[in-house]
Amino acid sequence: MGTRTRLAGLCIAAVGAFVMAAGLVSLVSPQAAAAACAAGTASDFNGDGLVDTVIGDPNATVNGVKRAGLVRVVLGGGKGVFEISQATTGMAATPEANDQFGFSNTTYDADGDGCTDLVVGVPYEDVTAGGARRIDAGAVYVIHGTPTGIGAGSKIIGYHQQELDSATSTEAYDWFGYAVKAGVTAGGSPFLVVGVPGENVTVDDKTFPDAGAIEYIQGATRVPVSQKDPGVPGSVEVNDRFGYSLAGTNRFFAVGTPGEAIGAAKFAGGVTVFGHIRTTTPRA
Repeated sequence: MGTRTRLAGLCIAAVGAFVMAAGLVSLVSPQAAAAACAAGTASDFNGDGLVDTVIGDPNATVNGVKRAGLVRVVLGGGKGVFEISQATTGMAATPEANDQFGFSNTTYDADGDGCTDLVVGVPYEDVTAGGARRIDAGAVYVIHGTPTGIGAGSKIIGYHQQELDSATSTEAYDWFGYAVKAGVTAGGSPFLVVGVPGENVTVDDKTFPDAGAIEYIQGATRVPVSQKDPGVPGSVEVNDRFGYSLAGTNRFFAVGTPGEAIGAAKFAGGVTVFGHIRTTTPRA
């Protein structure tokens, strides 16, 4: 059974135990932002200093395809509404039934140009990897803001799990992108966390289906984390779904595990809180 250390209703992982590889390199600093973007707010896709709003609609029909999903970005100051889907020009994908593009979304300035960038999770995306089609493997897309808006004409980068982190594999039913959370650490480095609650985790040659994992990105460092890692409380169990939900600030980020058993109580659930700490100690 999994266990948790209780503190103010939260389950706290030892901050120093969050391990990342050596050689972390931060992205471009906000001071290097392009002059065209004011970088005045935390959600400002066109860099004009006004707050913009993101509205996810994962059940939307796109080009006649049911539940393909889309996201709408409403620019502050009445400067327009941008609709983004897998049919958007520049998107290396096509709308498919039940993909649910926009199921999750988060924002941060990934490239330091002063325009906020949008990260969209598509957990039910079917992915072709290794010559095979991986059902519901999931994907995330980073759509970069520009001084004229966001969507068609934006730089758009899509990732399945192995593309984001070559140390992992893209597998069916992983739900990569089910939850996403991005921001900036207290030290000024952009970070992104991607939940992979359907990830199977192997411990001592035994595989636990749907134990769950996350991908943590800060600068050039990309690290998979699960409950098998040193310092992460709890035990790897079937259906834990570690990474099902995410939250975060500039100092901490939290990972939800709704299937976690606490003592004899099955599916009691838990939350693990990490600090944005990097060390030079390699992962086990």
